[in-house]
Amino acid sequence: MDGYMSNYRQLGSAIILQAVDDYRAARQAYMNCPKDYKAKAVMQECENFFLSDRFTVFTNLDGKALLENLRKEVE
Repeated sequence: MDGYMSNYRQLGSAIILQAVDDYRAARQAYMNCPKDYKAKAVMQECENFFLSDRFTVFTNLDGKALLENLRKEVE
């Protein structure tokens, strides 16, 4: 059972890290070109994920705090 849970945690971590990478890239693209609606849509999708119940399935992190830190990072 421990192996299964370890794999589950690794998958959850990978999903969150990918969402963070996607958010950073989309935010940078949007800041460079505010008419980049695809970047805006990706940002919104990531924001919704960070604030969702699905996010808490994968981690004990505070999604709202993570999002605030990501926003500050790009400013």
